[in-house]
Amino acid sequence: MNVSTIKISVLWLLVGSVLFLSGCASRKAAEDTFALDSLMENMVADRVAMTPEERFAYDYRTAERASSDEVSLPLPNLYLVEKAKTALGTPYVRGGTSRNGFDCSGFVQWTYKSAGVQLPRTAREQSVLGTPIDADEMVAGDIVAFRHPRRGYHTGIYLGDGKFIHSPRRGKSVEITSLSDPYFSSTFLGARRVDLSESEAQAARKLMALYESRASRQAVAEASAPAKRVTSAKAASSKKMVASKSKGKKTTLAKRPSSKKKQAVTAQGKSRQRSVAAKSSKSVQKKAVSATKQTQRKASAPKRTSKSVA
Repeated sequence: MNVSTIKISVLWLLVGSVLFLSGCASRKAAEDTFALDSLMENMVADRVAMTPEERFAYDYRTAERASSDEVSLPLPNLYLVEKAKTALGTPYVRGGTSRNGFDCSGFVQWTYKSAGVQLPRTAREQSVLGTPIDADEMVAGDIVAFRHPRRGYHTGIYLGDGKFIHSPRRGKSVEITSLSDPYFSSTFLGARRVDLSESEAQAARKLMALYESRASRQAVAEASAPAKRVTSAKAASSKKMVASKSKGKKTTLAKRPSSKKKQAVTAQGKSRQRSVAAKSSKSVQKKAVSATKQTQRKASAPKRTSKSVA
């Protein structure tokens, strides 16, 4: 067998190997595709058989895995955070433990109570509760504690990304603040983790109710927004009309003399009339006196007699 024959044989062997491997690969791809389709069908079938709470939890986990490689937040923690956010804007009230008003520990206690956990009432007790957690291991839902030499203890709930939610002080409302804030970074004691005993299904049920309530409020607000705009437009129009009317009244009043001015003018006219009457009366009196005097002079003058001619 010469060299050329060997080369041709090797070439055909290589071609046959490639064809064989490609056939195996195509069969494997077909099998993988079939397996993927079957898996998707099973997943859909399982999802249909799920309870609403299980479906909610499944969708949440799926979305979390698709958006991030990190471990997703447990549903009880997610509910705790979402519940805390519903209190944003609630005013600070010393000793307050309800939506009418919170102090710092009252807000934390109220939020955890909604998740089925009863916490102590004071910030000092809350700051030593549960398990201490390093700052770089905090997760949303952990309690963050602070202590100021004069103002004492303060607590809030960690939200993630270096932020926490709390009820700060008198004159403020429940708000979200950064842990890098100079005041809070200098008074930070640490984080505490309390076991949330609720199951995923319980938390999912509460989250569903929370989201539905939020969606209904938003729908009502959006539906009432056009009516509010119309009402505000009407109110603005009526205000303009009232303003223009009052402006016209002011102009008319400015043109017309006031009653006081009328009275003053009338009084002046009457006084003038009285002065004129007095002057005319005096003039008449003077004339009468003058006439009387003339009559008297004539009467007292001697009568002249004519002399008879002798």
